[in-house]
Amino acid sequence: MMTFAWCNISSIENNFTHSLLFTSLDSTVVDSNFLMNDLMINKKNKSPIVAMISSFIIPGSGQAYMGRWKRGLIFLGVEGLALFSKFSNEKKAKDKKDSYVLHANQNWDLARWIHDYYAWESGGPPSWHNGSDDSWHQIRAAFINTTAQTYNGDDCEEFPHCYLDIWDHSHSVNFEYKGEMINSSNEVDFKDVYRELCNINSSLNQSFQDQPRECQSDIENITDALAENGGRLILDHHFYEGIQKYSMYFAGWEDARTDAMVSETNNNNTIVMSPKQKTYQDEWSSHNEFSIKAERASSYMLINHFISMVDVLILSRISNTKYFMNIDSYPDLKNKLGLGGIQVTLNFNWNLK
Repeated sequence: MMTFAWCNISSIENNFTHSLLFTSLDSTVVDSNFLMNDLMINKKNKSPIVAMISSFIIPGSGQAYMGRWKRGLIFLGVEGLALFSKFSNEKKAKDKKDSYVLHANQNWDLARWIHDYYAWESGGPPSWHNGSDDSWHQIRAAFINTTAQTYNGDDCEEFPHCYLDIWDHSHSVNFEYKGEMINSSNEVDFKDVYRELCNINSSLNQSFQDQPRECQSDIENITDALAENGGRLILDHHFYEGIQKYSMYFAGWEDARTDAMVSETNNNNTIVMSPKQKTYQDEWSSHNEFSIKAERASSYMLINHFISMVDVLILSRISNTKYFMNIDSYPDLKNKLGLGGIQVTLNFNWNLK
């Protein structure tokens, strides 16, 4: 008789969508009398509930409790490998995070970002740029709005390159200033801080043509003003993610003016990149890869616990027969969690105790 049992575990949280796990546990008992005696002896004083709970807590312990030591060692070995992978990748992820945090703190600066943000707004390449005019305009294209009809009073058909203001982004830089929390996407609060730090007297409410945005202070003066007024950058996850991903953060990199280059993303979007930003991006990506592997190992451990528990349940209910059991866990690439289910295939004649 062929019996199929299905258990859906797609609710297990797993962000790695292409993880592959294939576990096959085969057991064939040829001597039915031996199986009968084995189960009868163990069943006198062995509780299936205790075996299941033990096996869920420590995979393989339930099998050992029932006298199936070799079978238990298989589950315990899988657990050990998954646990080693989890801790190993967590350690590597932490090391990469420490590395990219240090790199960002040394090479990205709030005062530089404020001072240089509008460096690509003017009509031609400045004297500090070593590249060609075409190269400078390609970099500038990453900061402009080509879809709007009008922007800050400018006609975008007449002036097709409408530069986005430093406060006009969905992502933001957050920092403390004069005891208040400033969000760079909050135009009301940040515009006044920008005008103060950059020594700009105009309201900046009119177009670029009427009220230029370029900072009038040098970086050293902005740095001093931030220090005097308790300026402190909020170094949270969104900041560390953004500075390697979005062009709005680009001006804050130390080599932004001298070594800028245009780069294409996986979404066919154009972003500006510099060597130091690229190094940071590589460190960030490596951290994410190790974190995903650690999460995947955790999911494998949970699957191993579940399969071990199911295996103990089946062993505790079978007596006086030959049997073949196959337990397969498999991924589902269409599932955004990356996990599909467990298929238990049994082929035997059994008597339930």
